[in-house]
Amino acid sequence: MDLETRTHIIKTIAAELGFEHCGIAKAVALDQDARRLEAWLNKVCMAICIIWRTILS
Repeated sequence: MDLETRTHIIKTIAAELGFEHCGIAKAVALDQDARRLEAWLNKVCMAICIIWRTILS
């Protein structure tokens, strides 16, 4: 299966799932971005844990 066909399949499935936009990008190392993303995810996870504990209390 060629790249164009795979891209079309992915975008079709995304549209069927309700996504308004779907982009395909080349995979490259994003060291600085990865560190920022990990820090952000850790903050979000901590916030969710705090909210969950508050709800269960």
